[in-house]
Amino acid sequence: MAAASQSIQIHFDGYFAIVIIPTDRSLLDWIFLDEMQQTLDTILKNDSVRAVITTGRGNIYSKALNIKQLKNHSKDQIEALKAKFITLLMDLIKFPKPTVAAINGVAYAAGAIFALAHDFRAITNDDSGNFSLSNLFALFQSTPPIFQICRIKVTNKQILRDATLYDQDWSGKEAVKNKLIDISVERQQLLPTSKMLIKARFGEDIRYDINNFSQRKKNLYQL
Repeated sequence: MAAASQSIQIHFDGYFAIVIIPTDRSLLDWIFLDEMQQTLDTILKNDSVRAVITTGRGNIYSKALNIKQLKNHSKDQIEALKAKFITLLMDLIKFPKPTVAAINGVAYAAGAIFALAHDFRAITNDDSGNFSLSNLFALFQSTPPIFQICRIKVTNKQILRDATLYDQDWSGKEAVKNKLIDISVERQQLLPTSKMLIKARFGEDIRYDINNFSQRKKNLYQL
């Protein structure tokens, strides 16, 4: 069964909700942010869904920030858009169901931080797999929550430095080696592997106490 909003698609596969991210526009977009927030709300209310996988189409997991588009916004509009994006990231980090970013190619700027907000990350091991926070800080250089997320999710201090200060980018395999991503796999194995990342922790039926899991996340990340 599938449900679609204007751009985001949700496929329900057993206990999993597989969310297809639109790749034709920036993640820093009013429509996308509203749709993704609604998508998470829908999944949270669906008791049959026990885990969430997000992925993209083709060779793009998510598009970079559309700086040209933002030039048409006032300063107040840009700040409101940034705040909305940060709210989405925080909600995703604290989401009371396990989440996996199945990175089907490029995860860049806003897409990379969006992937970091998930519990687990898998990426293709072909030449399209690429992970970089580059360009994100052109807009978020004075936004503490973005750096907080990076410190929470990037545990190696040298990699954290290179990602946030020097716009380093990594292939899928390099990102795994540097513990930015959990595993790299053949493209056709991306979704099955993403499911196994969850089942390896929670069992075939993905059983857990949602309130307990939610509280542990809040305590772990102190958000």
